[in-house]
Amino acid sequence: MRSHDDLYVHCPFNYAHVMPHPRLQWHLAKCPAKATREKNGLPTYRCFFNSLHIYIDKEKLKEHESNCSDDPSRAKKRELDQITHVETTDAAQ
Repeated sequence: MRSHDDLYVHCPFNYAHVMPHPRLQWHLAKCPAKATREKNGLPTYRCFFNSLHIYIDKEKLKEHESNCSDDPSRAKKRELDQITHVETTDAAQ
């Protein structure tokens, strides 16, 4: 269910297409700009960690994947950092 405070995102195929984040997956299935790219044989690149992260430029995809927040190793590192921060904060008291 959508709410009024949903984050709005842009379509990776046409920046003028703006929608609430929960509607992105539906939009990608129906987007005419995506269909045109596919019809013309132009490549589309998807993030290894999250298939909703779509790029039309392979270099931008590589840059994104090196910093993707959905990378499990990155998430584990954030979790460890938070634990370490809590332990350090608790020890200071």
